[in-house]
Amino acid sequence: MQIQNNTDQLHSRRKSPRVSLVFDSRFLRPLSGVKVLWEDRSQSHVFDMSLTGIVLEKTGVLKEILVKAKPGSLFSIKLKFEAQDLGGLPEERLSLDLRVVELGTGYVSAMIDSIASEGRMKLTQNLKDAFVVKNFNLQSSPEEMLRLHPDFSGLQWYHSAFDTNVLLRLEQGELKDLLIEYDTLFLKYNADKGVQIQKSFAMADLGHGYSQLWLQQQNQKVAMGASWPERLSRILEQAGQASPKMAADFQHVRNFMTALRDV
Repeated sequence: MQIQNNTDQLHSRRKSPRVSLVFDSRFLRPLSGVKVLWEDRSQSHVFDMSLTGIVLEKTGVLKEILVKAKPGSLFSIKLKFEAQDLGGLPEERLSLDLRVVELGTGYVSAMIDSIASEGRMKLTQNLKDAFVVKNFNLQSSPEEMLRLHPDFSGLQWYHSAFDTNVLLRLEQGELKDLLIEYDTLFLKYNADKGVQIQKSFAMADLGHGYSQLWLQQQNQKVAMGASWPERLSRILEQAGQASPKMAADFQHVRNFMTALRDV
């Protein structure tokens, strides 16, 4: 397979959302419900994924493919979404052309090539939501928490695929701070300042970490519509079955969303 290099095009397209990276590959967790398939029938793990980018395990076939690669290099993969891990949904396979963003120890981060793949993954809402449910994790290690801006220290942080994030702070059982990024929308709540809803944006910036953009004032506000809170509440209820703590934390979020919708 030939590796194509085009670093200038990569830098010119960095307005696209990018997936998150941890600073130490030892803390990358394989996502459930998806694998990269190769022609020799071997498979590679996927560590993180958005609709416009992906973090892959750099071993086996992929490691050989990327021997001469550098940022901007183009390569192709085929993803398999596994029905048995995603609530029995039909199995789906998706071919993607990717450009390298960063080559790390044991992983590569890449963005979807806009010309070859239209710049985005095309998946059904049901598949995306099932995938988000399956891959919610509490970010709790010191290395993971280093990605958060200091202004958000002390918040519980749950992360999943497709740039889905829930951060919350409770005081005596009451919700004081809440940050949600899910499916094109971003919601920010503070008990003293109220609610702000706007279009979602990438929270991960290579070399800067999560939440860098959250500190900037955003003037464009949008309505969340009727289906967004309902879908969010549903995936949080399903994801909460993974652990009592997650269920308790997400119940606070679901109660908040119900009260917000009824206002």
